[in-house]
Amino acid sequence: MDKKDKSKENKLQVYKFILGEETRPKIEVFTQDTNIGIKDSIFYKQYYLALSGIAEHLLFFNNEKAGVSSYGTWESPNNLFAFLGERGSGKTSCMLTVRELLCRENGNNRDVLNEIFCDRESANKEILEKTDFYGCEIIDPLFFDSKHNILELFVGTLFRNLEKKRKKLFELQDNESLFKSFADVKRILPLLERCTDSLDFDDLEQLKDLSASLDLKEALRKLVQVYLKCVFGNEHGRLVLCIDDIDLDMKDGYRLVEHIRRYLNMPELIILMSIKLEQLGNVIRIKYTKDFHILFDKHGTESKESVKDSEGDYREVVNRIVERYITKLLPLNQRIILPSVNELFDHEIHVYRKGSDTEEGILKPLKKGILEQIYLRTRILFYNTKNMVSYIVPRNLREFCNFLHLLYNLKEVSNHEEALPNLKHFKNYFYGVWCTNNLDKNALCIMQTLWNMLNISQINQTVIQCLRGRFSILFDKLNTQSDSIKEIINILENDNVKYNISLGDVLALLDWLDKVLYEEYDLKLLFAIRTFYSFSLYETYRKKEDIIAEERSQEEIINKEKLTGNEILYGDIVNGNLLNAEYLNVAPYENGNTSRGKRIIDHEAITILVDYIVDNQEKRFRDFFKLGEKETDLDEIKLRKIVEFFMLTTSFVIDSKEKGCDQYRRKIEVYYEKKVMKTRKKVCFDVLSIFYNLQDVLKCYRRYGYYWGNMVSGQDVEKTENEKNFAEENALFENDRAKLKGYYPLYETILNKIDQEYANDPNYQKSGQEADKKLGYKISLRSIEILEQISYRLQSKRPDGTSDNIEVLKKIFENLSRIAIRTYGQEADRKNYIRYEFFEAIKDFLTELKNNDIYKNIFNMIYKEEPSPQ
Repeated sequence: MDKKDKSKENKLQVYKFILGEETRPKIEVFTQDTNIGIKDSIFYKQYYLALSGIAEHLLFFNNEKAGVSSYGTWESPNNLFAFLGERGSGKTSCMLTVRELLCRENGNNRDVLNEIFCDRESANKEILEKTDFYGCEIIDPLFFDSKHNILELFVGTLFRNLEKKRKKLFELQDNESLFKSFADVKRILPLLERCTDSLDFDDLEQLKDLSASLDLKEALRKLVQVYLKCVFGNEHGRLVLCIDDIDLDMKDGYRLVEHIRRYLNMPELIILMSIKLEQLGNVIRIKYTKDFHILFDKHGTESKESVKDSEGDYREVVNRIVERYITKLLPLNQRIILPSVNELFDHEIHVYRKGSDTEEGILKPLKKGILEQIYLRTRILFYNTKNMVSYIVPRNLREFCNFLHLLYNLKEVSNHEEALPNLKHFKNYFYGVWCTNNLDKNALCIMQTLWNMLNISQINQTVIQCLRGRFSILFDKLNTQSDSIKEIINILENDNVKYNISLGDVLALLDWLDKVLYEEYDLKLLFAIRTFYSFSLYETYRKKEDIIAEERSQEEIINKEKLTGNEILYGDIVNGNLLNAEYLNVAPYENGNTSRGKRIIDHEAITILVDYIVDNQEKRFRDFFKLGEKETDLDEIKLRKIVEFFMLTTSFVIDSKEKGCDQYRRKIEVYYEKKVMKTRKKVCFDVLSIFYNLQDVLKCYRRYGYYWGNMVSGQDVEKTENEKNFAEENALFENDRAKLKGYYPLYETILNKIDQEYANDPNYQKSGQEADKKLGYKISLRSIEILEQISYRLQSKRPDGTSDNIEVLKKIFENLSRIAIRTYGQEADRKNYIRYEFFEAIKDFLTELKNNDIYKNIFNMIYKEEPSPQ
């Protein structure tokens, strides 16, 4: 993981990542052969801090020889240098590279030292250059157990190295003193484990054993001195001992640390340790907590409250002891903190494969480039915000390298179908690795429940119940001070029917929780649920033409009709609404108390308008809408567009006994599929239900059977007995929806906008059928992040208060038509944006109405808020 050469014009720091090197510690080598300087490493600052600290440690002993030191003979200056970080942060790689720089096993380190230290730090550079360092084998935590302490392992590594140099050793004249030093240490080591309570103090030999601790420190130092002289021929050199992850030994960790502090603190030894500081603190805390339990027991006769208070006080004392112990063990200036991936977010990453000089890719910068690679290989969109990089990007260096390797092992794809095989691998990573590393136990159980769910129609209800269970305290305190909170309470009702809980409801709940939660684990759970939905929507969406072809090729035998009429499982997740207009509060209230986004409207007014268009029932029409005799020659196209607008924004039917429009989730029937019969008096207008209704315009218009039948076949589907002829007409338009354009002008203008958008696309064949396919594909949103961006825009660009309802609605659709969400790609052209320009057709239609009082009046008569049925 090194920085690559970069031009002067490029302001980004450029680093080189090699796929496949993440599986084991890497020792970086900085020589002319590698053409890599130490400043090109992501660990450059850590190398500088480590070498500077060691240099200052050595300079102290130079001053000590000059008589400057005030330290006693028992304890020399601390020789521990700790590399601190999480698991997988690169601690071991950094520690081993520092050992390599000190011991110069792969060449002279003079050039490296010149690169690290400036002229003002010449003393540091000189002391490191003239001191000879000799490396020991790394001590691995795998060998820590109750039978072998750290001192035995240290002596063992020295002797193991001695075995390798046996031939050379026998040539030395002073090898007898070396073996004697080993023997002295071996004799004293067992005395540390002996129980002193059983010693007979009349026995002078046993009394002598009591001084074993002092004798052992002196014997170990003598061994190291003789070892340097006999093996390396340099009694003024320094041994470098590396100890990896000592904090992993939860049982004997404290004993190991104490042995290091007491017996291995000597001038001739430099100790490099890789540690997760938080876990080391827990290891030490366990030891002192056990010691303080003796004090807890003394309070056994006291009241429970006083015992609890005492334990709290003792825990506070233990925490202070642990903090001070660690400060003494690892001085702040000798702690080398490893960087996280966060520090690389704004830099450029060049990716290579091991053994190849060919660039696999460039992440420029990392925080954007990694999201682009996800999209290019899975078609799943993730976005960063101004304040935070997406949670999907691993913060741990090892996890990031593994994640990068996974992505580059997947081929880039160009469409939905090609991405599905890659998505399986990405999902396995997300559920198996990301969730495990980022979620707490309860959140993991929630995600496991969702992942294992077989019945798609239960997803929304299950998510809401899981969230209610986790945040029950929060939800129980909800009050009804605002309409958005009222909607959250309605969504949480236990008697809501599963297939009437929409995706928009779930997103509303997630959005509200995102605003009130602050714990990292909670926010990551919300992110995981959103990602789960993106996966599910992407996998369950299928193009209509593919479904038709499959249905023709095979007949499915089922025991029971489906609960909903959705042709694809995607519809069973959406359940009638992608966005919740009531929660989002997309428009100012009319007169301060009537929602403009969702309200009960007069369906009878729509039927009167339809009767005028179809059967020319003029008198009733004029009387109802209060039109004068002079107001003649009405434009039928505009009237049809008014009917279409309300067909596209009808969410569900209001029953005669139903009060308000917030009880539909409890209905037995599927609310968004119920036919709008001519006899119905009221329907629910939902401005954002248009996102669902535009996914299948034919299905939407069929709900208004009395209008659809008259317009298409000249027959009222509610009255006709010749259902066969009507079915044939349906099939005709099913195969070529372009024929609908002549009957439904608003739909026609929407398709015209689609034609205009793809006019410069050579692969687009201009036709009503092709435009309808594009419309269905664009409006069938499969990315939760896109839906949330649309939600955010609707809230942030909310129209100002005005008494003109048409003007308010026009601004909403104008806002939607101006959405341009950037996707990932190399060029900033139109094809790399998600746009909804076809909403301009509705904005233009509302502008036409606004400029004509007659049509404006007809529209407002339908749109006006109707009192709830009694």
